[in-house]
Formats: sequence, structure tokens, C-alpha cells
Amino acid sequence: METWVTWLQERLGIDGVEDNPELCRVYTLNGVAPVAVVWPDEAQAVADVLRWASAHRLAVVPWGGGTQQQGLPAPARYDLALSTTRLRRILEYEPAELVVTVETGITLAELAATLAPARQFWPISLPDPERATVGGAIATNAAGPERLRYGAARDLVLGVTVALADGSLVRGGGKVVKNVAGYDLTRLFIGSWGTLGVITSASLRLYPIPPIRQTLVVRCNSWAIAQAAALKLYGSP
Repeated sequence: METWVTWLQERLGIDGVEDNPELCRVYTLNGVAPVAVVWPDEAQAVADVLRWASAHRLAVVPWGGGTQQQGLPAPARYDLALSTTRLRRILEYEPAELVVTVETGITLAELAATLAPARQFWPISLPDPERATVGGAIATNAAGPERLRYGAARDLVLGVTVALADGSLVRGGGKVVKNVAGYDLTRLFIGSWGTLGVITSASLRLYPIPPIRQTLVVRCNSWAIAQAAALKLYGSP
């Protein structure tokens, strides 16, 4: 264990790794806590940690805000929790193109604040947006109440950069809405729950904030009527 911490501190800095049991319990999965927690601050650092962990046969669990981790089955092995909370930069933003590229540790609240001056938004609404991260939403293919209009994360991500267990960084998709070249790696990683790699950045498809937004409650007398109403809404512009 001392060897682990030494290498990780050399790569990530003293404040980039912690093996204090009390802090590690914050990253518990169904009663199982990791041996250590790491906080890489750049994509290559994520890839380096994954390569090192793979070489030492260590089990790594990616963490964003942790809002969707509860209720998952207990892992058979859980050596490192890899937090993405230091990966929260806006890499590129083109309001006229309705596209933003961000590091995936940015929270939904931080992203919304960045887009608000241009009256734009990324249509994924999740509980606790101050904690929920863009990476977590993408990794779980999350969707909110506006899914019927805008779709889920798989419909709202144009491209991703992913760190793999061999230490490489791969890129799928791009920064434009129409992108048909090659195998669709982007959709492969969306909804994979971090099992194929750690998504470090993503290009997101944005929409203008509607001038009027309202929530309506419709009460139905039966499931059949409710289903018919939902299907009619789904097929409506």
C-alpha cells in the first residue's frame, strides 16, 4: 500500500491521493470502501493512473458527484476511487454553433451558469445539480423530464475523449452535429457506466432556452388513458 501512495503522489502530487479510511468511506459502494482515492487534474493523468492500476491489477471505480452511485451492487474488488472533480474546465464554447466542449467533472449547475448569458442550455436535468457532473450524466446515459423533447445524453453528446486502461486517450465523434465518419465510438461509451474507460471531456449539443417553460399536471382515470395521452404528446411537435 505504501508503494501505491508513493507512486500516485509522484504522479498526482501530495494532494492528489488520499488513503485516510474516513475519507475513503465517502466513496463507499454498497458497503465496500476503496483503499485509496485519487484526484487527477488532467486527462493524461487519468490515463496514467488507469495504466498503472491495470499493470498492478487494481480495480478502479470512476466517480463524478456520486449522485447515481448509490444502489449499485457491491464490487468484487474496489482498490481506487478515481474522482473527476478536478476536471471541470470549459475547453471551448461557440454560442453561435450551439456547441460547448467541457471536462467531465464540471457540475450541471456550473455548466448551466456558463451557458445562461447566451440563453442556452444542455437539456439534462438531474437531482442535486450542484453535485451531479456532466461525466456522470454521460456515463449513465441520464435523462430528465425534457427527454421526450430533446432525448437522453446519447442524443446530446457530439464527441468524447476517453482514457483507457492501457493509458491511451481515444477520441470519438467531433464538435459538429453532422458527423458520420468512422465507427460511432461516442455512443459506445455513453451509458457504459465507466466500465470501458473514463470519459475526460465531451462536446455537448446545446439548445436555446425556450421563452416560456411550464410544468403541467394531467390527471388520468386509468393507465390506458394516461398511456394514450403520453403517446399523443410524444408524437406532437
